[in-house]
Amino acid sequence: MTAQHRLLLKLKLLNRTTRSLTQTEAGERLIQLTGPALEKIVVGLEQLKELWDKPAGRIRLSADEYAIQYFLWPKLAPVLKEYPNIHLELTTDYGLIDIARERFDAGARRGGLIA
Repeated sequence: MTAQHRLLLKLKLLNRTTRSLTQTEAGERLIQLTGPALEKIVVGLEQLKELWDKPAGRIRLSADEYAIQYFLWPKLAPVLKEYPNIHLELTTDYGLIDIARERFDAGARRGGLIA
């Protein structure tokens, strides 16, 4: 435990010697009070692990029709089949837009056409 943690709690939680480490009465109480919450957090994190291999969410792309038809869609269609929890929003746009302001994840334009 760092001095900063002791200052925050103003309690000593552990007794440490060169050969042992034991909890103080305050340390034991803290574990009793926070133990159930910590167990729930651990269980929740374990349940979220299954999502690591399953990408999900919305992806917003802006591009002209040519880029979508010949470059983006052929590459993205197989990915969407493999990961059905990915929701793709393709917007056909020929103008110069600010993709960050319009909340797109990415944009594709031919040549040097960027805002």
